[in-house]
Amino acid sequence: MVVVRTVHKLRERPKDERVAVAAGTALSVVALLFIGWAAFFLHGAGSGQFVETAVPPPSGQVQQTASASPATPLWQSQATSSNETTIPPRP
Repeated sequence: MVVVRTVHKLRERPKDERVAVAAGTALSVVALLFIGWAAFFLHGAGSGQFVETAVPPPSGQVQQTASASPATPLWQSQATSSNETTIPPRP
């Protein structure tokens, strides 16, 4: 009920005051969201515990490591998926 009463009182005020209250409210919400985001983001940055994520290779393909023989570019290799399609060589 307090919010409804405040809104009714605000409607009776001049437009300039209503715009000022709306802008202040919007800036307050944005500031709170930014502070929450920064705290969440910097919490992980301060501890140095970033997790490196990588997309796994498609099923049926083996990911080559640095110790393996020289890697064949993907556009020159053949796909080994279940539908046995081939990738044409690059010109």
